[in-house]
Amino acid sequence: MTLKTLFKALFLFLVLVVGLIAGLSIGIKTYPNEVFEKTANGSYQSMNGWAKWLHLRKVVGADYREIVRPNQDTIYSSAFVDLSEGPYLLRIPPIDGYYSFTVYGDNTDVIGSVTSRTHGTGKPQSLLIASPSESLDASDIQTLRTSSDKVWILGRFWIEKDSDYPVFHQIQDALDLAPYSQ
Repeated sequence: MTLKTLFKALFLFLVLVVGLIAGLSIGIKTYPNEVFEKTANGSYQSMNGWAKWLHLRKVVGADYREIVRPNQDTIYSSAFVDLSEGPYLLRIPPIDGYYSFTVYGDNTDVIGSVTSRTHGTGKPQSLLIASPSESLDASDIQTLRTSSDKVWILGRFWIEKDSDYPVFHQIQDALDLAPYSQ
């Protein structure tokens, strides 16, 4: 084997390694966005539509896969929101128990949340969700600025006993998600 052949083989090997690393990096970076889009535009939207709540009325089993690792003592409410036409206001009625509303960006990063631990129980909560380019005058409302125009809101409610179901079903039905007008 000549030195020239050895350098060609080494160069080809390096090109392959760099290409593999670049491909993996791009795949790792874009995969969350692809999963978000597939979920938001796929079966979820055909069932429900944008900015509409989908409520799970019973706790789900370990075989449920719409949520990666669902809690076995929690019911869920979920909505995908497109902020390209403007911000949305989430109104949460008073809740006397554990709750959590987390807003995820289209890259699956957590943008922010409203929970019983951080915001307390027994009083209504409001959360304004807006894209970074949106101009707002809403200093009296907690505002989350997103990194993209599409977000996923996941609400969770802890079910301690069977008698909790009707109470949390009423709360789920009272959730309000609507375009915000100043």
